[in-house]
Amino acid sequence: MNEIFESERQNVWTERPPSTRWIVNFDFDLMDGLVLATLMAHFAPFLSEKYFSKMYTDPATAEQCLNNSLLVLAALKARFVIQVSKLK
Repeated sequence: MNEIFESERQNVWTERPPSTRWIVNFDFDLMDGLVLATLMAHFAPFLSEKYFSKMYTDPATAEQCLNNSLLVLAALKARFVIQVSKLK
């Protein structure tokens, strides 16, 4: 996962790639959706332009992380009902 993220992050986001990171904690490191998006883009690069290019590469708020997660779900064509109760 670390190798794919490091090699693909600059391919997916050419203008402002996310900063490099070492993925050790799934809860924290996958929270913003960027790692999942790069993994998906590695195996399905056609998703990058339509979905992942709209992601925040340095999300600072919970709303930005939620936006990124929703774009990952849209790319998967998943039909989940997401209910947001509180954003910290």
